[in-house]
Amino acid sequence: MPVWLWIAVVTIIASWSVFLYALTRQQWNFVSLIAGVFHMLFAATLSFAPFRSWFDPNYLGFLRFDGRSATLPAP
Repeated sequence: MPVWLWIAVVTIIASWSVFLYALTRQQWNFVSLIAGVFHMLFAATLSFAPFRSWFDPNYLGFLRFDGRSATLPAP
């Protein structure tokens, strides 16, 4: 398993843990729940891209940057 994949798993688990903890506080409504879920799905897909481009030199990254230079537009 590549290093960037481990970082992705840890990052996504930590993000969803905080999100689920916030849901247990029961200070939300339906619209905020939908917005939060879509935000979490978007964040989960983009959270590990800078790490993947750093550890995987063949990764094309955002906007077709090559290798490690793909980390620049990610943050």
